[in-house]
Amino acid sequence: MTDQEITARLSALEKRIAKMEKRQPDAEPFLRRTEAIRLLKTRSVLEACERAEWLKATTRQRRLVLYKRQDVMACVYRLSVGEYP
Repeated sequence: MTDQEITARLSALEKRIAKMEKRQPDAEPFLRRTEAIRLLKTRSVLEACERAEWLKATTRQRRLVLYKRQDVMACVYRLSVGEYP
């Protein structure tokens, strides 16, 4: 699978998720921890993705943890095709 195919599938997946959440598909480039957990379904999956180094927080402060939206969506895609960290 080429990079273009992966990018196209990720954008289609993000549009479907945006439609389910009733928000605009071109939202902010960062996600809070709670939003990332909602997309990945459980906190344990988020933590497993971090341990496997699929995902890394860009900002980690006392009450604020931010992830890149593109990285979270890549994790969602990897999980949807059957990979598990």
